[in-house]
Amino acid sequence: MEEELLQGMIRDRETQIKLIENKLEEQKKKMERTQLQRVQVEQLLQSQKVQHIQELEAIRKQLKTVQRDYRQSKESLDMKKQQQQQQQQQQHSPTPSGSAALSGPSLHVYNDIMKAVATPESNDSSYVLRMQAQLCKAMHSMGMLENQLQLQQQQQDSVQRSLKEVITNMVEEKSQIELKLMNDLVVADNFRREAEAKLKAEAEAFIKQKDDLMEKIERQNEQEENDEEPEEDDEEEKEELKEILTQGREEIERLMQENSEQEKILEHLKQKVAMAKGQDIMEEIVTSIAEEFKEREEQDNDDEEGEDED
Repeated sequence: MEEELLQGMIRDRETQIKLIENKLEEQKKKMERTQLQRVQVEQLLQSQKVQHIQELEAIRKQLKTVQRDYRQSKESLDMKKQQQQQQQQQQHSPTPSGSAALSGPSLHVYNDIMKAVATPESNDSSYVLRMQAQLCKAMHSMGMLENQLQLQQQQQDSVQRSLKEVITNMVEEKSQIELKLMNDLVVADNFRREAEAKLKAEAEAFIKQKDDLMEKIERQNEQEENDEEPEEDDEEEKEELKEILTQGREEIERLMQENSEQEKILEHLKQKVAMAKGQDIMEEIVTSIAEEFKEREEQDNDDEEGEDED
């Protein structure tokens, strides 16, 4: 009954260990996917950032060019206006011939001059207006691009924070799984100690019972040698002794087999904990447990050899 209970507990523990291993493997894969996704997002954001910076630099250069053209056009227009004003002042200044000089031909010449000056002035004005429109458009584009850069930076910060939280949660979950594996290892060690104690108690009881029967048989043999009258009870006691010896050996073999199974389970747990933890202290603990197993097996072998000699 106890053996079946222990085997059932061992099976349940192995099932739990397999589930934990599968979960740990899934978490590792999920962490790898998340890290790869984070790298891809960072690369994409970096490329977009570089692209936006290049566009911003191009717009700034264009803005500088437009401003320079605007200043040059404005200076040229101011110079032409000054020249026109000087010409008008010279034309309206009094001449030596007096007021009679302002006749019909002079007015006609003045109109021709004004028409000639009006055409380049209108062209310069339209060019300045176009430059002003391009300047406003460039400034508007630059403002939109700066807003895009700010939004892009906010999005990048948000993605980085979420990825860091995911990685932190994965690390915590991995630590919990490692702690559970450690607890399973301690439970397995306790089962091993209980099995060893049970094996030792049953072996001592068997050896005591065997010694008692051997003493009884020796006394009866001495009595037979003195009386020289064999009895039927001696044969029954010998058969009983043989049966007890056989049962004791079978029980010892069964307990040793259980002990071997516990050792295999501990070795399996050692590998899993080493994979999950990777620390030297776990190797020292499991090594000490393995040494205890080895010493126990040597002691059991010595006891079995002593029984065979008897």
